[in-house]
Amino acid sequence: NEVNNVVLPSANQTVTQKGSLTLNATGVSILPLINGNFMLDPAPSGTSSNTIYTYEKRSGTTLSGVDLADTSKPWTNLSLTSGLITNAGTTKIVLSKYLRLSSMGNYGGNSREIIYNVPIGWAKGTEFKKINPGPNTFTKADNADPDNFFTTGTLGSLTIKSNALDIVSTSSPAWYSGISAALINFNWGTTATNLGQAWLDTQGLLTYDIQVKVQDSPKVDGKYAIGILTKSNGVVVNGSNDLNCYGISFMRAQRQGFIIVWSQALDKIPDDIKPDGCCGSGGIWQQSAPSFGTQYSQPAIVLWQRVNGTFDWIAYKLITYASGNQNYIINSSNQLSVNWPTLMIRMVEGYPLTFSNGNNDGTGRHIKEGDTITGATSGAKGRVNGTPIVSSGGWTSANATGTFSLANVSGAFQSNENLKIDGQGATVYARTSGTLGTGKYNYMRVYYADTTSHGTANAIQTDNIRLANPLGSANWPPDDATDASSANDFFTLAQWTEVNTGLASASLMTSTIEPSAIIRSNALTSPSWTSTSTGFEVTETVSLNAFGANIANFSFDDFAVQLDLKSGSGFLPPIQQ
Repeated sequence: NEVNNVVLPSANQTVTQKGSLTLNATGVSILPLINGNFMLDPAPSGTSSNTIYTYEKRSGTTLSGVDLADTSKPWTNLSLTSGLITNAGTTKIVLSKYLRLSSMGNYGGNSREIIYNVPIGWAKGTEFKKINPGPNTFTKADNADPDNFFTTGTLGSLTIKSNALDIVSTSSPAWYSGISAALINFNWGTTATNLGQAWLDTQGLLTYDIQVKVQDSPKVDGKYAIGILTKSNGVVVNGSNDLNCYGISFMRAQRQGFIIVWSQALDKIPDDIKPDGCCGSGGIWQQSAPSFGTQYSQPAIVLWQRVNGTFDWIAYKLITYASGNQNYIINSSNQLSVNWPTLMIRMVEGYPLTFSNGNNDGTGRHIKEGDTITGATSGAKGRVNGTPIVSSGGWTSANATGTFSLANVSGAFQSNENLKIDGQGATVYARTSGTLGTGKYNYMRVYYADTTSHGTANAIQTDNIRLANPLGSANWPPDDATDASSANDFFTLAQWTEVNTGLASASLMTSTIEPSAIIRSNALTSPSWTSTSTGFEVTETVSLNAFGANIANFSFDDFAVQLDLKSGSGFLPPIQQ
């Protein structure tokens, strides 16, 4: 862990752009006399927690010429609060890292020392880097609040117990009565996986991977829907009395026979996230309700949404136990396995660009996630932020056709222009078959795993042969599906049993590389971005969530996030002292 030097303001004060900041004398000598960088904790209203400030000169306890290190961003006056360092409201001035270089010159019996102050770490590069700080293993004392989660805005009660995040009790929210719910929201602003900064870096798009392990103990007759919420408005955290989100859940529901009715009164799971099938199928029930008594659904992974006060299921994958064809998530009683199965969602938000004539070059290179592509005629550029969705043909046969999801777009792609990869010379790797779509889409892929390995790992993402994802760890599938190998075969990619064709906002994408696995939706997209955006426009979060009559038997563990951020370690030009 890094330890940073901290000084305090001498009094409550407001600092204007290029103005002065007066400090308490204690520890002030650690600040360089010129060209220093610092952050503020807590961040003043209207600023981001990772905003870097600079000053021109320190005279005694006064910093003069205070400004943003990134002067392309709009300035907000700083309202600083003095007090004891232990007080929650006291503003801490946190010194950024810097180098002091000294050069001594001698000539003709005279000598002169020249000192250079070189601040490190604020300058944003242009390359993206995957940020993955590792899982939150909830290793705190029992009954403690988890790190990096909000303690307000929850549903039910969740606390740490036996090194896991335990659901203690549930509640029935005012916006949807008759269910039992538990929910806790991720406070990404306190972590390296900062969604606001990622949205800024990608020019208004949010792409991230989320995973968590779940456990039910003791086991009872399973009635649960437990997993992850994405694109979540955080319910109460952001001042809303309702919920907007996508949800991905392990689910086993229950319904009543005689008169076929949904059994919300029995299983306490919202009715409309239980897939009842379409096109004549039985959904997760797979058969008619019995004449009398109750019926359990087949266990499934369900992708669902709540938008503008309405729940809908989007897609489901049956994960029923079958001898000789186990998925290792469900046991022989069709209940959730005891070995902490992992549920993961990959959320890619981007602008669609359709293509044809996708091919490999002489070395087998083709367009992948992370590549920046350029239109040979228009000069337009865009960064591919997810595995290209090949709907027909293939790279090796030079006839791949499909869709790119793009971020960081500049210029206007033309229809039927050749596409090159930055840094790969003049080679043509594909051809546009249209112009860039004007609307954002979320491209969702869901994965599952468990804590033990099964068979000999391979490069097939959709089978149930895979490596272990043990407790205390958070492994990830490859960023691009074509890089799948036995070394990164930690997950099974869910192939949907059925998709809700009656939901206009979501559809299944055809993919030869990831068949029956990619859902595209425009129901919940991130805010619009401009060059003056600050990151505070992003109010969504990620949540851990459960519905059901017996979810107080469940716990979460190894919650982990990974996302792309621009590489941030760099050097400002040194200033001579």
